[in-house]
Amino acid sequence: HYMLTINSAYAIYDKEGNIQAGPTNMNLLFGSVPGANCNDGDPIILYDEVAERWLAAEFSLCGSTDRMLIAVSTTSDPTGTWHQYSFDVADMPDYEKFGIWRDAYYMGTNTSGGTDIYAFERDQMLEGGTAQMIAFDNPWKPNVGGVTVPPLDNDGTHAPDGSPGMFIAVNDDAWGGSSVDQVWIYEFVADWDDPGNSTFDRVQEIDVSPFDSNFGPTWDNIVQPGTTQKLDGLIGYVMNRPQYRNFGSYETIVLCHTVDVDQTDHAGVRWYELRREEGEDWTVRQEGTYAPDEHSRWMASIVLNGQNELGIGYAISSDTEFPGLRVTGQSAEEYENASGILNFAEDTVILGTQSQ
Repeated sequence: HYMLTINSAYAIYDKEGNIQAGPTNMNLLFGSVPGANCNDGDPIILYDEVAERWLAAEFSLCGSTDRMLIAVSTTSDPTGTWHQYSFDVADMPDYEKFGIWRDAYYMGTNTSGGTDIYAFERDQMLEGGTAQMIAFDNPWKPNVGGVTVPPLDNDGTHAPDGSPGMFIAVNDDAWGGSSVDQVWIYEFVADWDDPGNSTFDRVQEIDVSPFDSNFGPTWDNIVQPGTTQKLDGLIGYVMNRPQYRNFGSYETIVLCHTVDVDQTDHAGVRWYELRREEGEDWTVRQEGTYAPDEHSRWMASIVLNGQNELGIGYAISSDTEFPGLRVTGQSAEEYENASGILNFAEDTVILGTQSQ
């Protein structure tokens, strides 16, 4: 099956593209748990492939307390039943991002000056038991206003037993916090036997090639044809979802974000592959900025498959190109070279026909 969310609705399709359920309001997945009467948005769907379960989440803001609603399917079939949870979070969990890890479902939120880093007890949620939540206020958030520091999402084989959950951010030196542009890595050690012993720390600050993330002080960043209205570049965010893979003798992280490639609000996709050998720290194996012409490319998503092929999808727009979707990638042969070159020919997924 495939699950699709948009705004506050979801639908379920089979592999032939036939609709199996929905489209319907997202909050109906959460039954009657506290806050499930609201359908407030920012939906997330992930597949926990080791457990063969679906995870669905959405925030609820209409009651006296802000809540995070989470549902975990009882089988691999999302048209079946779900274990349903409602967690009372300390602050509005705006723009939440989730990552699947062996010991927890981790979450980061855009919560300035408040609790923004969370862990939810995965083992209990898979069984429908009473699940605990552990939360921290990240003292090392990039100083860029609103920003979510997302967790890594584990694809394929789990991280080695005992591996802490990981979160990741980018930091432009113009924001302060570092003298050069960097990627920051954090570790969350969740102790479910004694949650008070849990820790959250920034463990690495990795120098990367210089980038410019300045598109001005508003959300009006990316031009489009026939209007003065501009589109939000989502500046400062690591785009959903930063991905982790365990290849046995080494581990990888791939992530991407938006940069201004020529100081004219011309957006490009900056991407990185990090690698860690056993007993070593994370290092940048390859990096690149994809901006092959005058169009802006931004709001990307990156993934590495088990055959060492990279794929990147992104929005595209300019004063001559209506907003649409395109993809490119890197072959296994080019990946072996760690060249930072995306050598697959760019392809159009959706050809835009009007401006927003």
